[in-house]
Amino acid sequence: MTAHLLDLGHRAIGFIRGRPEHGATEQRYLGFTDEMRARGVPVKSQWVQTGNFIFADGLACAERMLRGTVRPSAVFASNDDMAAAVICAARQRGLELPKQLSVVGFDDAPVATMVWPQLTTIRQPVRQMARVAAEHHPAFAASPRLAAADSTSAAELRADPAQLHRACAVLTGPRSSVREP
Repeated sequence: MTAHLLDLGHRAIGFIRGRPEHGATEQRYLGFTDEMRARGVPVKSQWVQTGNFIFADGLACAERMLRGTVRPSAVFASNDDMAAAVICAARQRGLELPKQLSVVGFDDAPVATMVWPQLTTIRQPVRQMARVAAEHHPAFAASPRLAAADSTSAAELRADPAQLHRACAVLTGPRSSVREP
């Protein structure tokens, strides 16, 4: 994605990282910095922000990036929710997209087609990745497991007295004192 932005002529590119403890965060950021470095384009620290892969954090990150007099011409967000937030922040500032700011994301989430302009994003082959994981790691292919929580409990026994009477008669055998109601 960074190569795409650079090929379009962008040299002032901001980046919104995801949650620091998430493995994909560092990989996506390294891909960004490696491509920038390979093309001889400096990464400006004031345009690198950290979010939490959610819209609200993307909005805060975009506000910090876009409030200066010198701002990036493009922003690469680590996921589509944060990229959608960048579009929102840019529109609030009256920026014309993509003429004054190009925005790209990652994941090809449904939100990518719900914003205008629609996001340029990286589509991950999730179904194919799941299939390969299941083939190589049988634990992934196991049957679904119940995750019981507080929304369920045992049913209260509310049997019809006549049904109970008949059930007891079947269990104890016929008796002369047991009559069908």
